[in-house]
Amino acid sequence: MSREQSLIIVGYGYADCLLGGAIVALKEKEEGRGTELRFSSMNGLAGVLAGVLLQEKRPGVIYLVGIGLGRNSRLLAEKIESLGRSGVRVVWLSNQEMGEQEKACLSGLLEERIGDCDLYFTEMAYRLCAPWGKQEELAKYLAKAGRQEYPDYGRMLELAQTAGFVNRVMRSGDDHGRKVLALYLNDLLSRRTGGESAAMRRYMDLFRLYGHREIKGRSGAVQRLKEMIIKAAPVDDVRVMILGESGTGKESVAVHLHLNSPRWNQTFLSFNCASSNPGLLEATFLGYRKGAFTGASGDKKGVFELACGGTLFLDEIGDLPLESQGVLLRILEEKRLLPLGGTSEVEVNVRLITATNKNLWKMAKEGTFREDLLFRLQEFTVTTVPLREMMEDVAEIADALWRGRKGVPLPDGADEVLMTYSWPGNVRELSNFLKYADVMGHGNWRDVLSRYLENRGTEEKTGGEDIPGVIPVRLDEVAAWHCERVYQQCGSISRAAELLGIQRATLRRHLLKRGSKAE
Repeated sequence: MSREQSLIIVGYGYADCLLGGAIVALKEKEEGRGTELRFSSMNGLAGVLAGVLLQEKRPGVIYLVGIGLGRNSRLLAEKIESLGRSGVRVVWLSNQEMGEQEKACLSGLLEERIGDCDLYFTEMAYRLCAPWGKQEELAKYLAKAGRQEYPDYGRMLELAQTAGFVNRVMRSGDDHGRKVLALYLNDLLSRRTGGESAAMRRYMDLFRLYGHREIKGRSGAVQRLKEMIIKAAPVDDVRVMILGESGTGKESVAVHLHLNSPRWNQTFLSFNCASSNPGLLEATFLGYRKGAFTGASGDKKGVFELACGGTLFLDEIGDLPLESQGVLLRILEEKRLLPLGGTSEVEVNVRLITATNKNLWKMAKEGTFREDLLFRLQEFTVTTVPLREMMEDVAEIADALWRGRKGVPLPDGADEVLMTYSWPGNVRELSNFLKYADVMGHGNWRDVLSRYLENRGTEEKTGGEDIPGVIPVRLDEVAAWHCERVYQQCGSISRAAELLGIQRATLRRHLLKRGSKAE
């Protein structure tokens, strides 16, 4: 990166930020400088700047477009000050001024270009970068495209969502994040909004197919899961088995493994071993040729042929019958197969990923699953996380599900209620409840959750205030809730007070809060 180049760092996944970045890039081009775009979140900005400091050749100017500076402001100040000493200008474009804490750390270290908060961000960037030369028409077009009522806004939004998805999910192998940003920028600057380049269309197809499969959450458990995926995905000759409870997103993990593997631009095929007639599984794996059996009126490829060159995901592998296990074992050992009724073998070139919620080693001891097959399938293990072990992520996961269904954020107050239930059915159950809440009108979320559980046949039904498996949020409510449970189990206020280690009068007060009278 030479002094004639600038680095533009934008808030990722948002159409207005990326369009603002394109406007800045256009202005730099107008002034004869080359540009490079990168994504960053507010939390990751200090790390991106630290990476720039390690480069032998640094840009002449760094633009921070649409990124908040509120977090890690002291660390940011350290990095920006070091960049300044090496001759790099840092310019911040925002529609909001710094808070007092940020000013105390960052004031004077970077150039602030603050626009009117009432303007669209893209129009703000357009005005702050004026005056324009021969690029006036294109810059104005990009600014207008940031308006939601503008005809091209939906297309721009999909491009931005694609760029964000690729940058967050495809983290190993090729530098997909940087590549898709360059493609995005080139498409914008050529006004190719209705006919993207072939490379960008490929990434957009991935987002359309797998955007709903993105693994959400920031807890330690989720981060460890993602780390395991990144380690296993690039190693093409290692077969991965995904273990976990039903509803914990095992297919989503398989998708992430595929997208971070060398086969990311090939077929990803998913097959549920429990969904097929056991008598047809051999034909499903091997395929068949015309006349192989009654009803075989033509050739049909099996799942291994269909996934050739790509990734094959066999879900519920524990439900595979013993006779079909033998067929699968032979395919893995020989790396080729003979279709039913065929006369020549077919080479098998797939990355096989399997998943189960069963204890296959126990099944192997019982003789219901072949141990020799298990050794070949479980060369590397990734374990998904049940929702009850990542409750701090429930709000983010629910918000993503709600946005996917409604296109708007999860209503205020819903997350507090959602975090009071343990969700034994995991993400699948959470998704079902949100659909139910949408149909019901999602007014009083606690009442809706209570009705949802009652409709499932839950034996305890208490009209929405006391939901089975749900713990109140406030500390005093939790205490009263616990006291009532202990009293109901004992049937005696004296015994309950003794177990709780409190006075009888204190216990009575807690019970009154719950509407109960102690005898």
